[in-house]
Amino acid sequence: MTDIYEEFIVYDLQNTGDRTKLNIKPEELKNHLNPEQVLIIIREDLRRIFIWKGVKSPVRKRFISSRVAQELQRDLIQDARYHRCKIVSIDQGDELQEFLSAFRLESMEVTERLPDMRYVRNIERDRLLELERIARESKEKKRKPDEDYYSPALEDTTDNIVMSSIGIGLPLKKEKDRSAQPSKINATIRLAEEEKEKIKEKILKIRVPENMERQNLILGHTLYG
Repeated sequence: MTDIYEEFIVYDLQNTGDRTKLNIKPEELKNHLNPEQVLIIIREDLRRIFIWKGVKSPVRKRFISSRVAQELQRDLIQDARYHRCKIVSIDQGDELQEFLSAFRLESMEVTERLPDMRYVRNIERDRLLELERIARESKEKKRKPDEDYYSPALEDTTDNIVMSSIGIGLPLKKEKDRSAQPSKINATIRLAEEEKEKIKEKILKIRVPENMERQNLILGHTLYG
């Protein structure tokens, strides 16, 4: 970059990729917007690097202009005096309002172009995108709708009941008559009561020490008194 801080810097791009600095003022820029030129314009106060492309500029210049602008962007970042600037492409005859307002310019009328011009201007790009969208929507409308799902089971409207083959023809096992079996619960209760009586008799036969008397007897969770 330059030794002194500058808000406005303009470079004329060459076919070789080299750039030549133009010592001009912002109000003089309109006199250097040649249809055959590609200019790299830095407006540090706006945080912008404009790539102005003349309508008759060589394709090679247009191709390498982005790389040169990125190199300048890196140089600005490395210099503490400058900020990071956004790169904006400007086509002659299709200038962005931001660019026109920055330099108080009016859109330049394009009367002729190179016969081998192979770039797409902003307005042409938008038109191509719109045509592509319309073609895509038309193609989707022509697609056949998916066929309805078909299953042979849906045609069966009879009320026949289909039984499982499991257990068909097998005799059912008869459960044993449990009422004839003696109850083990009653026998257990009766045995428990007999055991308690025997334990009580043994406890009562135990001699009580002198000056003491037996008032209650606790057996398990039962209090006897």
